[in-house]
Amino acid sequence: MASVRAIDTCALIPRATLDGIGTIMTVEASAPDTCAAELDSTEIGKKTRLTWSLSTSRDPLGPSSGTTETKIGDATVHTERDAQPAPDSKIRTCTAWTRFPATVGLFVHVSAPIAAQPCAAHDAALPGALELLRTEPPVGTSPDTPKTPVAVANPCAVLTQLDISTPLDKQFLHGCMFEYKGTIVDLQYAYDNTALVARGKPILVVNDHPGYDLGSTTETAWYAAILGDPLTPAGPTNSALGPRVPVVNLMGRDPAVLREVLGHTAELFPSA
Repeated sequence: MASVRAIDTCALIPRATLDGIGTIMTVEASAPDTCAAELDSTEIGKKTRLTWSLSTSRDPLGPSSGTTETKIGDATVHTERDAQPAPDSKIRTCTAWTRFPATVGLFVHVSAPIAAQPCAAHDAALPGALELLRTEPPVGTSPDTPKTPVAVANPCAVLTQLDISTPLDKQFLHGCMFEYKGTIVDLQYAYDNTALVARGKPILVVNDHPGYDLGSTTETAWYAAILGDPLTPAGPTNSALGPRVPVVNLMGRDPAVLREVLGHTAELFPSA
């Protein structure tokens, strides 16, 4: 798991490959394990967008019905080609789920203008991505991958401080689910817009990392903490939302438990 977490996702489809598909507009890490590129335009209906992410066999990632299975070396690829768009859709898509025997997987999704062929972009990108994945390029290989404290952080590391454990099937690349004091806690590392986090009620500051109560609906509460500096944007940002920042998101039913876990998680990240 740790070795997969250390792989630079953006490096799997480098700019040299993207250049061969279209004119690069933006490339950015949309999540610690996900990268996205916009080609030819940034406007929906005119742009080609590639999104790719890593997973392990324990991550909830897999093919749906209606896919075709092929082999690329020792990798098994399930592809949904030429998905029938809705009558009023401006885009069409092509999606592939790839799994290696050693449990690591790669998800690639392409959306393109309705008159384009999204699977052509997919076919141009996937074989090279799998070859690069075999070399396990470390985080920092791609110039588009930000250096953040959560990029290679183990989301289950806080369990040591809580003196608990959780089953392997609840441990993911950047997420961890566990039971603490009778409450199921869902912990996720992510990159979120500053305003979406800071709109919550401030509840703590640990190592200069502010934590927030984001409110609740029915029986579920959400808490979050900002764990690092803002990411450099790949393109224009929404001034109302602010820049994206590395965060930990918590979800569960007991606010007191979430607050405690939030504080312990923030302790894992030293002040900048």
